Amino acid sequence: MDHLHHSAPRTARRPRWLAALVALVAALFLAGGLSVPAQAAAAKTTLEVSVSDSSVSSGASATVTATLKRGTKALGGAHVTLQKRTAGSPEWTTITTAKTNSKGKVSARVSGLRKDTEIRALSSGTSKYKAAKSSTKKVKVKANQRVTVTKTSTKKPTKGAAITLSGTTSPGLAGKTVELQLQSGTTWTTVSTATVSQGNRFSVATEAGSAGKATYRVHAPATASTASATSSRKAFTVHEWFALDSIPSLSSREGEEGQRLTSHEFAIDGQAYAANLTGTIHSSDDENTYFSDGWDLGGKCLTFTATVGIDDTHVVGAPLAGFLAWSDVDAYTSELDASEYDKVTISLKDSRYLALLMAYAGTDNDGSQALAGFGDPKVLCSRKPAA
Repeated sequence: MDHLHHSAPRTARRPRWLAALVALVAALFLAGGLSVPAQAAAAKTTLEVSVSDSSVSSGASATVTATLKRGTKALGGAHVTLQKRTAGSPEWTTITTAKTNSKGKVSARVSGLRKDTEIRALSSGTSKYKAAKSSTKKVKVKANQRVTVTKTSTKKPTKGAAITLSGTTSPGLAGKTVELQLQSGTTWTTVSTATVSQGNRFSVATEAGSAGKATYRVHAPATASTASATSSRKAFTVHEWFALDSIPSLSSREGEEGQRLTSHEFAIDGQAYAANLTGTIHSSDDENTYFSDGWDLGGKCLTFTATVGIDDTHVVGAPLAGFLAWSDVDAYTSELDASEYDKVTISLKDSRYLALLMAYAGTDNDGSQALAGFGDPKVLCSRKPAA
């Protein structure tokens, strides 16, 4: 029987000649001033920072954004720190530290800014990318201002009349311009301007437009050193004069109950009137013969005015004319001969209706007659009445 011989495996050893070869190569590198190749150097990066607003009002906010790039390519997944400090201070505080997104950006909102503030960004760097620091951006914080309207010239101006708003401002607006603005829907339009006095007071005026509601405010635009400011709103009801003969009247009845007043060339005491309502009166008229008409004003008017009398030229004999104007709240009545006239004003405030009447009031001469009526009759309303 054959005898089998077993032996433990031998541990692999580096041959002596291989160790000598490694030492020889290392010696050659050193002798030739060469070094063993190292890992690739970390890549250079650029870091930029921007702010949403270069100037803000005190207490406002701004958005800060940092962008990290390697060459022209955005670098995502890198840690970037956003910092701020009060302008002139040596101390920086951290706003946030976050990883850049796929566009190489990190953003944060900085709120409650009260003083001029400087912003910068830092990236920590890795074995692949070098650390970077941005330039510094400054956010200028403007002091808040105040505009207060303390007085208005009127609450119910007439079209074409002046509307004046007066008031005060904070000291920072002395010498600055304020704007009087009129609201139209959601838009504000500047209609006039004024300069704030050194005593921080202003007075700014405009001309009232057409009948209706008008809302104004006084606005101080932002400047390089001051934030914008706006007063509270001031509402006005503008009234406009409307010729009565241009407003549809209620239907007047003829016959025994009278006739409707009509427009005719008309002059009283040498004054010609472009708009009028008249009728021809005669000594043969009886108590049921009169000229009248009425208007539904819708409760939107304040005043009725007219000049009443007998036309200068269309008169025979010595007639007397009777005149009546009345509303729900006021009335006027008179009798006038051809040498007389009267200026009529009655209140229409809170009144819905207006009525006018003119009739023959008597004479000593039979056959006397005249053209008589209301010269330039008009109503002051916040809108033109409809039929």
